[in-house]
Amino acid sequence: MSEASGLLADAAYRPGFHYHPMTHNWHTLTKPFFRRLHGHKQVTDA
Repeated sequence: MSEASGLLADAAYRPGFHYHPMTHNWHTLTKPFFRRLHGHKQVTDA
């Protein structure tokens, strides 16, 4: 999960990045199912 977190954080500095405002950060939004986020597709599924 740390790899996915790092990639998401780095995405903000890439050309063409577009931010969609949210009321909470993604850690808060994924808290109910965070333990199930694992595996080889963790970046694309997040």
